[in-house]
Amino acid sequence: MANITFTICGFIYVFILIIIFFSRKRSTHLETRLYSKLLVFTFLGTLFEIVNYVLLNLGISYNSFVYLLSSKLILVYYVFWLSFFSMYVNVISNREKRNKMYKYIILFLVLIEIYH
Repeated sequence: MANITFTICGFIYVFILIIIFFSRKRSTHLETRLYSKLLVFTFLGTLFEIVNYVLLNLGISYNSFVYLLSSKLILVYYVFWLSFFSMYVNVISNREKRNKMYKYIILFLVLIEIYH
C-alpha cells in the first residue's frame, strides 16, 4: 500500500482541483481549454494507475489481456499528457505558431504507441 499512497493523494488533489476549476466561470482562451484537458487527463491517468496497481495485487498475470490493455492505456496517457503539457507551455509562452506542429506530433506518437 505504501507504493500507491502518493498516487492516491495525487488523485484526491486532482479531484479537488477539477471540482474547483469546473465549478467556476472561466474564459474560453486556448490556455484555459488546454489546462482543462490536462486536468482531465491527469485524473484519468491516475485512475488508470490505481486500477493497474489493484489488478496486480489481485494476482492477475502479466500476460493477461486486461493487464496488457491497462498498461497500454497508461502509456497512451503519458503520451497524451506530455503532448498537451508541451502545447500548454508553448501557448503560455506565446509561441502559438508551433502548436500546429504539436497536433501532428500527438497523432504520430499515439499511432506509434498503439501499434507498438
